[in-house]
Amino acid sequence: MAFYASGREQAGSEFHLHDRKSGVVKTYDYTCVVADVEVEPGVDERTCLPRSERFGRATDAQVAVDPHLDATDASAAVPVQIVDFEGETETTGTLDVEVTFAGTGPTTRIDERTHWADRWVMWLEGTRGWERGCTASAVFDGAEVPGDLVFCSMSRVRQAEVRIYHNTPA
Repeated sequence: MAFYASGREQAGSEFHLHDRKSGVVKTYDYTCVVADVEVEPGVDERTCLPRSERFGRATDAQVAVDPHLDATDASAAVPVQIVDFEGETETTGTLDVEVTFAGTGPTTRIDERTHWADRWVMWLEGTRGWERGCTASAVFDGAEVPGDLVFCSMSRVRQAEVRIYHNTPA
């Protein structure tokens, strides 16, 4: 699984969009073995027993973004943590990642506003922009990432949030 988001990250907060020229590529993938596990006496449940996982992020991604949401391509050498559950080891490595998103279907307008107030705070929040469905594919270290895509959408938005605190108790 690979994620691309144009923008910047701020420590201790959620992801904040900044512009479409800089980018962050995040990766997470894992391998597992499907097995039947007894969850209680006489009751088996099919589950996926983890074998290994890789996760990391790269901030120096090469990114090409179409402002009309037709396509986005990103590639990066991502430093990753590699956890081997069976061998009980953790190492580091580099994962070469290439991700492609292709727009599908119509582009729809996003225009959302929220206003909320109580005795101590007034909160205004808004999102404006465009959204479009997409298809996605990723290649990790030269091998195409298998599996079915569950959901994909691309968006180009501007967001704002204002909180005004008043009469707060000391």
